Amino acid sequence: MFDEVLEGMCHGASSSGVGKMTGTSKGTVSAAWKARSNELLGEFRTRDLAGIDVLAIYVDGIFLGKERCVVVAMAIDTEGYKHLLDFEEGSSESAEVVNGLLGRITARGLVVGRERRVLVLRDGSAAIAKAVSKFWPDAIQQECLVHVERVVCAKLAHKDKKGFVAKINILRGVQGAEAGEEAFDDMLRYVTERNFAAGEALSARRDTLLAFHWLNMPSTLNVTSLSTNHIENVMGNARGTIGRVCRWRDETNQVARWMGVALLRAQSGFKHVRGHAQLGQAHRRTRPALSDP
Repeated sequence: MFDEVLEGMCHGASSSGVGKMTGTSKGTVSAAWKARSNELLGEFRTRDLAGIDVLAIYVDGIFLGKERCVVVAMAIDTEGYKHLLDFEEGSSESAEVVNGLLGRITARGLVVGRERRVLVLRDGSAAIAKAVSKFWPDAIQQECLVHVERVVCAKLAHKDKKGFVAKINILRGVQGAEAGEEAFDDMLRYVTERNFAAGEALSARRDTLLAFHWLNMPSTLNVTSLSTNHIENVMGNARGTIGRVCRWRDETNQVARWMGVALLRAQSGFKHVRGHAQLGQAHRRTRPALSDP
């Protein structure tokens, strides 16, 4: 019955609706859901993370309400497998919340930077950047090109947006440090000539937009390593599971239970990332410090 209740609740059915389907009372369904979701949350948060040979980490937040945010971390190992690590709740995507998340996964055994410098994929969040620098000062932080595209397009005139998108798409496709720098500089010239504020915003992100290109990795890994799409897809799947919740009870572990279930369900559909055959090369690739590309 627990599994029937789980499937019904995760597909958006109410407690009373699941009760009708299973021939049980609303109270029994509610109790079964709490028991099963607590069990799955425990399963999610007691997994040993020490065995993951980390190559890249994605960090992103999902808002479940005006003052309710959950920050999630996901790793990719050297064989191209994705691993959802853990999550942390807060009222916003603050440095304290991200610190709590990174501290939690470290305490659970995740080792970062032992064999190689890890690549951290994130959006433009200063809080995430600060927390990553604190826990993994040697990490290579790559900012998502999709987020940057939105930021710059919001500042450009409509007539200039198409040209900018064409320029950033070139950056998405090129391989290596030299080609990346050439594509970025061409894009920056285009933007700066049309809008000072947009050019300023883009110029300030040079290091974090070229971080992956400086690794001189195959361009087949660009899709995986130049955006946070992998974890964004997880967030979308999580919303599909928890989207019908109308009221969150802060005095209980309701958020944690739903997120644990949602993330486990999302992980069950994971496949190799694109270009996974080349990921084994990553630990042999290095680049100079960000300040001296």
